[in-house]
Amino acid sequence: MFIRLVRESLLVRWRRKLAAVAAVALGTGAAAGLLALFMGVGDLVSAELRRYGANILVTGPGGTTLPESELPGIKDHFWKHQIAGFAPFLPVETTVNGKTATVVGTRVADLRTVVSGWKIDGDWMRAPGDAMIGASLARDWNARPGDRLRVGDRELLVRGVVSTGGDEERQVLVDLAVAQAIAGKPGRVKHILVSAVVTPEAELARMLHKDDGTVAAVIRQMRIDPTKVRPEVVERFACTPYPTTIALSIEQKIPGARARPIRQATETEGAVLERVRGAFLLLTILAAVAGGLGVLAAMTASVVERRKEIGLLKALGATDGRVAALILVEAAVIGVIGGLLGLVIGFTAARAIGAHVFATPPPIPPALALLTLLVAVAISLTGVAWPLREAVRMEPKRILHEA
Repeated sequence: MFIRLVRESLLVRWRRKLAAVAAVALGTGAAAGLLALFMGVGDLVSAELRRYGANILVTGPGGTTLPESELPGIKDHFWKHQIAGFAPFLPVETTVNGKTATVVGTRVADLRTVVSGWKIDGDWMRAPGDAMIGASLARDWNARPGDRLRVGDRELLVRGVVSTGGDEERQVLVDLAVAQAIAGKPGRVKHILVSAVVTPEAELARMLHKDDGTVAAVIRQMRIDPTKVRPEVVERFACTPYPTTIALSIEQKIPGARARPIRQATETEGAVLERVRGAFLLLTILAAVAGGLGVLAAMTASVVERRKEIGLLKALGATDGRVAALILVEAAVIGVIGGLLGLVIGFTAARAIGAHVFATPPPIPPALALLTLLVAVAISLTGVAWPLREAVRMEPKRILHEA
C-alpha cells in the first residue's frame, strides 16, 4: 500500500515532480561539474603554467658548471613523474656579427618542454648550425628569420626570433655543443631549468604551528637537520611534491648540484591555484543551495496542493511518521533521478570546460559519482524539510472541514 501511494503520488502530479527533478539535476549537475573542476584544477592550472617557464633552478656548487652526463638524474628519482621537462644552459660572452653579445647554448628539444609558451617568429632550431635571436637584439640588428649570424668563428642560420619579455630577448640561442665549443667547456652546463608539476608550498602553512615558524624557516631546517622538524611535517614533505621536495630529490641524484625553487614562479602558481579553487568551491556551494531552493519551491507547492489528501490520510489513521515517510521517500526518489541526470550534465560540462580552457579534460574520480548521488539526495531531502514540517502539523479535522 505504501509503495502504491508513493508511485501514484509521483505519477499523478508528474509535472510538479518533474520541476523538482529538474531543480535537483541542474543544481547537482552544476555542483558536480564544478567539484570535478575543483578537484582537477590544481594539476590543470599547474600544467598550463608550466608552459610559460620553469619553477626549479639547478646549478653547480659555487656557481661552477655541472657535467652534462649527470642530466638524466633530474628524472631518475621518486618524483620523476612530476618532472614535465628540463633544459640545460651554458651562457658565454662572444662576438656576434662583430659585436659582443651573450650566446646561450641549450638543447632545443629539451627547451621546448620547458618554455612551450614562448612566442617564436619563424621556427625553432633544427640543427647545430641553427640559431634563434632575441626580439630586442633582432630589432637592434635588423635581423629576421633566414639571416645568417657570425657567432665567433661560426656562421649560423637564424631560424626564429624569440619574444619572452625576459632576458632571452637580449640573447642569441644556439645548440649546446656550439656554446660548449666556444666556451672551451665540452660536456659541461652552467645551469638547468626544471619544469615540475608541484603542490604550492603555501598549503604547508596551514598545517604549521606557531612553534614551527614560517614555511621558509621549516624548509631551511629540512635542509640542515630534518630530525629537528616535527615528524608529521617531515612526513608531509616526503609524501607531497612540493618544489623543495623535488629540489632535494634532484640534489641527491646529482652530486654537487644545488637545486632551488624559483620562488616567483611557485608563489605565483600557489596564489593562482588558491583563488581558482576558492572560486570553484564557492560556486559549487551556491549551485547546491540553488538546487535545494528549487526542490523547496516544488515540494512546498506539492504539499499545499495535497492538503486534502494528507488530511484524509490522517483521518483514516495514518500517523505523522507515515505521512513524513511518504514525503521523504518521494524526495529521495526525486533526488536519485535528479542526481543521475546531474551526473551526466555535470561531468559532460566539466570535460567540455576543461578541454576548452586547459586543452585537457579534468579526470573524473569514480568516487565523485557516488558523492554526487549522495549530494543530490541530500539536496532533495533538505529542500523538503520545511514542507514536511508543515505537512506533519496539519490537522485533519480542520482540513476536511475546509474542504
